[in-house]
Amino acid sequence: MKIVLVSYSPERAITLQKVLEAQGYRVLAMGGSGDKIYKEMKTLVPELGAVVLDLSSRPSHTREVGDALAKTKYLTGIPRLWLDGKDEDKQKVGEKISPQEKFVSLDDLEGELRRIKESS
Repeated sequence: MKIVLVSYSPERAITLQKVLEAQGYRVLAMGGSGDKIYKEMKTLVPELGAVVLDLSSRPSHTREVGDALAKTKYLTGIPRLWLDGKDEDKQKVGEKISPQEKFVSLDDLEGELRRIKESS
C-alpha cells in the first residue's frame, strides 16, 4: 500500500518514512507548499491507501494542508490519519474532522494502517 506522509520537518519525515518502509509500506514523504503536494498526490490516487499528516512540527501548516486535502474531490474516500501533535492542535483539527479521519500516535499508526489495508 502506498502512503503519502505530509510533514513540515524534513528530519521527522525521513524518520517516519524509514519506520513505515520497515513495516512494508511504500511511502512518499512530502513537505513544502500545498500546491506541490496536491499536484504530486493527484498522480498517486489510483494506488494511494492513506495520507498521514504529522502534527508534531508546524501544526498550523499541517492543518492547512489537511483542510485543503479534505476539500479535494479526487481524494474523496482516501483515509487521513493525523499523527501525534499537542492536545490543542488536535482540538483545532477536531473541529473539522470527517469520518475518514482519525488521530493516531506513532505507536498506533502501524495498526491503523494495517486495518485500512485489510478493509480495502
